[in-house]
Amino acid sequence: MERADRTNLKEGEQFVTRRIVIKIGTSTITAGKDRPDLEFMGDVARQVIE
Repeated sequence: MERADRTNLKEGEQFVTRRIVIKIGTSTITAGKDRPDLEFMGDVARQVIE
């Protein structure tokens, strides 16, 4: 599947965006620590875009 990219648009074409909302609990995102686990969040984001 080809990824839409603003640089590949021809004049007059519109960039279409879609929003995905995923609910993940705070304890899952923080892994019991005082700040978000950015590696975990990045992994979830990568899985969603595949």
